Amino acid sequence: MIIKKIFDLSLRGHQGKPLGVVEIAKYLNQNALFHKGKKWSKNKVHNTLINSLYMGQGRFRKGRSDEIVIQEPPIVEDEVFKKVQKGLGERQLKNTESKGKQSKLMLTGILKCNKCKKIT
Repeated sequence: MIIKKIFDLSLRGHQGKPLGVVEIAKYLNQNALFHKGKKWSKNKVHNTLINSLYMGQGRFRKGRSDEIVIQEPPIVEDEVFKKVQKGLGERQLKNTESKGKQSKLMLTGILKCNKCKKIT
């Protein structure tokens, strides 16, 4: 089953190294393991990995006071789901702020040098 394979790739990886969402999407697409006949994207893989339905908890109205949790047969074990969530958190980018926001110079990260084509 593809869902179990995605969780396995995130946890154990391919050849022993856990894979991130981009690499999982590449692996699935290269091996013709498509989602409803379409290629996997990093967003679809990420949404699959964070979906609690796969550990047996369907959530409706998530985050609201009238949230409903429905127990379903799990596809992945609770322990596997939690380890994958931990791994996603550890591999998450820490510095997502653009160069322009970090610098006091207004056009940093926007202008390109005409000679060397480097972004300054």
